[in-house]
Amino acid sequence: MALHVLYQNVRGLRTKLSNFKINFLCGAFDLIMVTESWLNKDICDRELVDNNYNVFRRDRDLTNSSKKDGGGVLVIVRNELNASIVPDFNSEAEDIWIVIKVNKRRIYICCVYIAPGNDMAYLSFARKLESNRNKMGVQDLILICGDFNCPSVKWVNQSFSIVLNPTEVENKFASIVDTFNFLEFKQFNNILNKNNRILDLILCSKNRVNNISRCDTPLVNEDDHHPAVEFLFDVNNYEYLKDHPRYHFNFRMGNYDAINLELSRINWEVVLGGSDVDTSVHVLYDILDRLIVEYVPKTKINKKFPSFYSKETIKVINRKNKVHKKYKIYNDKYDYDRFKHFRTLSKKLISRDFYRYLDTVEQELSNNSKEFFKFISHKKRHSNLPSVMKNGDVEASSSQDISDLFADFFSSVFEPFSDSDGNLDVEGGVCTNNYLSSVSLSKANIEEALKSLNCSKGPGPDGIPPVFLNRCRFNLPRKFGVLEIDLGLVIVVAKECSSTDILMKAQKIRVSRNVEQLDMLVGKRDERATKERMRSCELF
Repeated sequence: MALHVLYQNVRGLRTKLSNFKINFLCGAFDLIMVTESWLNKDICDRELVDNNYNVFRRDRDLTNSSKKDGGGVLVIVRNELNASIVPDFNSEAEDIWIVIKVNKRRIYICCVYIAPGNDMAYLSFARKLESNRNKMGVQDLILICGDFNCPSVKWVNQSFSIVLNPTEVENKFASIVDTFNFLEFKQFNNILNKNNRILDLILCSKNRVNNISRCDTPLVNEDDHHPAVEFLFDVNNYEYLKDHPRYHFNFRMGNYDAINLELSRINWEVVLGGSDVDTSVHVLYDILDRLIVEYVPKTKINKKFPSFYSKETIKVINRKNKVHKKYKIYNDKYDYDRFKHFRTLSKKLISRDFYRYLDTVEQELSNNSKEFFKFISHKKRHSNLPSVMKNGDVEASSSQDISDLFADFFSSVFEPFSDSDGNLDVEGGVCTNNYLSSVSLSKANIEEALKSLNCSKGPGPDGIPPVFLNRCRFNLPRKFGVLEIDLGLVIVVAKECSSTDILMKAQKIRVSRNVEQLDMLVGKRDERATKERMRSCELF
């Protein structure tokens, strides 16, 4: 297997974000490396890529540079690649290192920029590179792409291979060139700039770089001194992480006539009668979950394309990808011409959809500010969580293992339950405060609270959204119309329903705070009515 890689010195992105985003969406690269990004903390990752990629950045550190602008490197990696950053490998030059795990072997990726005249950066990077190589395994691969700004060094092909060798090396570049030779790195970039020079180098520890060519779809308009380069990086038997399809229930399209008919046939006094509150809650959720599965359709969550893509755009992109796969198999010029056609068309459609989306947000700002701030919030998000996390020397990559790492990390803040709590009346490990049991809710209270629910809101941790409770409010059980429960039982049920606030605070919750945490048991149905009744009873 080979990774499709793009490298480009973009000469600044802050004024080219829209153009960069559109061209990025039109591409289908596994790995993108960018130098001279000129980015800073005010530019968020989501302004560059969509949710299918992770961004690893190292913006210019102004404390270590006399220049306020320029510099900066970033690496964009497809989510399916098991990539993580290696900050300990960074030198005093502007470089960033990430690692991709392939079975028992690792692939190290480095993107580096060395500014003209910064002679110390060459020495620093050379020393750090040699140190990093000694920490790696013999079978590990290394790919380095970057702008080294060595204009006097000529790279020539002396043996009719794709590898180029340096000649006419000045003294100030000798340290970096000697390190490449000592570590047996090979330079593969043969694309000349307008001065017939090669400033951007593609270095690899083995002969794994193939099909080098000038990219005809650069991320931004090319700089004359830095042509964009694409190539294939052979990683042998690497397998992408499996991306399992995700589905969610489309509650707005649910068959509520059938659901209400089923609920109306249930004798709740018989089904829930004689059970304690925990058992009754579980029985109720089992019934509701069964009806949801049977009468609410599922919709596949689309993670592949941005939400603003039209159906026409998605159709063209799929056709482009299909033709491209066919071209890679048969290498037919006719297939390539069709691919170029669909690629050009998809770029136009993506650009149209993107700017149409921006116009819609701007036009609705005065009438619907919620959409505007939703747009801003989305842009401020960082990349997805890294696929590999560490807690000390322990490393985890699966969802379960990562969750266990967090549990171990936060275990020190958990407090064991104690019967001696000044805020609670505790007897035998159970709270005996009777504040909640003194609150009564009538049928009218409950129905009024359900009717006033905001049906545009999504479901909570129990998976049941307000629209479901609102549409079924006349046929839900009256068992919990009177809250004959104590605080201890509320906490037990809430913990089983993954109420994180209660779980993190364990048993140490004030009664007044617990009323704010009733979502899980009495939930969207009774919470609002309960709060109003308790306030009217002057319990606080």
